[in-house]
Amino acid sequence: MTGDGANKGSPGGPSGSGPSPAGGGMNKKYYPNATTNRNFQGACEELKGEVFDCSGYGQADQYVRTKNHLANYVGRTLGGTIRTAVEKLVTPVITEPPPPTGYNAGTANPADKFKWETEVRGTSRKREKVEDQIQQLYSIVFGQCTDAMVTRIEAHMDYDVASGKSDGVALLKIIKSISFYFHDQKYAPQSIHEQKRQLFSIKQSQHETVTHYYERFHNAVQVLEQCGGTIGTDPGVVQLVCTNLRLSTSTTDPGEVRKITEAVHEYTMAVAFLLGADPARFGTMMREYENAFTNGRNEWPKTLNEAHRRLVNWKGPSRAPSMSAGTDGMSFGTNSQQQNGRQSTGKGPHCWHCQEYGHVKTDCPHGTSGGKTGAQSNIEENADGTQQESGKQMLAHAYNEGEFDDCNVNMQFLEHGTVVDCRTTSLDNGTGAIPNSWILLDNQSTVDVFANRKMLCNIRQVPSVLRIHTQAGVGHYQLEG
Repeated sequence: MTGDGANKGSPGGPSGSGPSPAGGGMNKKYYPNATTNRNFQGACEELKGEVFDCSGYGQADQYVRTKNHLANYVGRTLGGTIRTAVEKLVTPVITEPPPPTGYNAGTANPADKFKWETEVRGTSRKREKVEDQIQQLYSIVFGQCTDAMVTRIEAHMDYDVASGKSDGVALLKIIKSISFYFHDQKYAPQSIHEQKRQLFSIKQSQHETVTHYYERFHNAVQVLEQCGGTIGTDPGVVQLVCTNLRLSTSTTDPGEVRKITEAVHEYTMAVAFLLGADPARFGTMMREYENAFTNGRNEWPKTLNEAHRRLVNWKGPSRAPSMSAGTDGMSFGTNSQQQNGRQSTGKGPHCWHCQEYGHVKTDCPHGTSGGKTGAQSNIEENADGTQQESGKQMLAHAYNEGEFDDCNVNMQFLEHGTVVDCRTTSLDNGTGAIPNSWILLDNQSTVDVFANRKMLCNIRQVPSVLRIHTQAGVGHYQLEG
């Protein structure tokens, strides 16, 4: 078949998009005119851009998306009955009400007889209306099909029947089978095997929503059933279902057999759906189910809908804050450009040996003793004999530099039993250092800084290093209490 006949005998089919090359209709790996498919928007203005296509690997997802938009559109224009028909792909059946008692014998109550006859006439009108709407649906659907899809539809074995009745629901079923790679020309066992393999290989991607994953999975199940396949015939699952339902595996009662068959199908689908979920988000759930079953509790969902509901409502374990190796505390830092809308001095680090800016004491060009104003009293000596400024000195300098002046920072100190705002507390105690009675508390940090050893017990040296960064320099600490 060639693409020249794509629009022949196709009511509402796309036009003006050009013919497809010969031989492209039956090969799913063939990509007809890509520019044509991108430019084709469909015949319905309200469904512009939502089309049925079969020339790309995303055609199954596109089918689901277009069908959802189509259902919303026909629900507004044709009514809820046709919307349900599109969603479930089931042709509406309008049944007449049963006649009243004694109607055939002529002994029926006249009021009941009149009511029944009125309902029958209403049912007849409704049936005619639904049939007309199904034919309208056929034209709408065909108008949203690309040339490639029209070619495949016309080659389908069920096309003549659907076209003769202008059955829009039957046309949607054909499009669905094409979109999910099922070819009616294939050997039946081959088609069923390929559909089963595709179904059980469906995995939820990292950023895919549960709803979208459920739609892909559910559609794959429907396609498998449409091509004659079934899921849930394993004897082990049958035995489990019969045990849970307290039924015999050898029962011949039609009602019990149907109940067992449906339960086995749902058990299998629920587990397959959960095992295909994103392990990064739902791996903990799987382990909980496995551990519970090991301990004698079967908490696995029993239906596909229940599995979907659990994934939607699942809340994973909260992640506790952790620190990487080598940082046993929180680092505090500023830059020389701007902090919280306040311009800093821009002079660089402050040397507490010579009182100049631009370097720290360990790099002081004036030596390690003496200086313009003398060394400050709050100097700590490391184990290797080198000296460095204490955290108190650096915090004092940070205050004097105005790093705590931001009105959005609500920091307080407890001084002599009274809470004092840090912005009104003076550090001018003769040394310019923070008093030993002060404790630096930060509700966003996992470490509190103590200057007075007498406030702690069990003081010990730890292998990791706490680094405190301020405008005055960097302090390194390995004592913990």
